Amino acid sequence: MFSQKKVVLAEENLGIWYRIRWWFLEGYNMKIWLILLIRAYWLLIPKHKRRRCIFRQSCSNYVYQETINKGLFQGLTALKYRFQSCRSGFYFIGHPDNGTRIMILPDGSAVPEAEISERFIN
Repeated sequence: MFSQKKVVLAEENLGIWYRIRWWFLEGYNMKIWLILLIRAYWLLIPKHKRRRCIFRQSCSNYVYQETINKGLFQGLTALKYRFQSCRSGFYFIGHPDNGTRIMILPDGSAVPEAEISERFIN
């Protein structure tokens, strides 16, 4: 009788932990948390106090769109890429064929002129 009661309690605890894990780690719930975190950032921090982005589309807006359109994993990947790229160490070169500007990021990736913030182009 003692062992049966212990097994039942273990199954109940497993059910609770499975539900908690599912709530926080699975599916749409973490996606919603990331979206809510970005919206809170937009509401709580005034636009003039935010860090100015080197990309034409702001980093938070880009991560927001990627998360909504492609899901949590792509949103987190976009967040990591933008966070690593939004720092000093980039430089500009002119494209040899058409004369447009290209921004080279610290990791060596190239950003075309269409994605560079207008404050750097003008």
